Amino acid sequence: MKSSNYMTRSTFERLRKRFLYLTTEKSRSMKLALKDAKSGGSGMHDNAGYDNALMQERMLGKEIEALSQKLQNVSLIDKPKIDTDYVVLGTKVTISRHRLGINDITEYVILGPDDVDISKNIISFLSPIGKTLLGKRVGEEFSINVPAGEIKIKILKISIFLFT
Repeated sequence: MKSSNYMTRSTFERLRKRFLYLTTEKSRSMKLALKDAKSGGSGMHDNAGYDNALMQERMLGKEIEALSQKLQNVSLIDKPKIDTDYVVLGTKVTISRHRLGINDITEYVILGPDDVDISKNIISFLSPIGKTLLGKRVGEEFSINVPAGEIKIKILKISIFLFT
């Protein structure tokens, strides 16, 4: 049985549009480019344009296959179903971190791998910190070991992430 691919509706739509574009417009233009490249040169074995077009076609096929796999067994992260008693997919978690005498407070949003945006602190539930946070409750304290040493963490707040 295949596992679910968790993502927000907006990420699903973005990936679906990309898939449709690649399988229609891009595939059509790739076939034309390949046909044009085939007619160039003195023979296909010494035609750099043809070799390049073949490589591009293979790369397109791989991207289409990867998107096809991602779009299978999609489970949309649905706000009404999100429980904020625990850290789960679709929650924003506020934590305090203590390491080497320094305290700071940060927020993470826990979503699927295709929704990750480090600049916005959106992390995957499959990432090391995401896995560690899942299932925790407000007030829980725990430590994690990272290459730079031990970090003590306390869950301060869990809320629903307001995604589109």
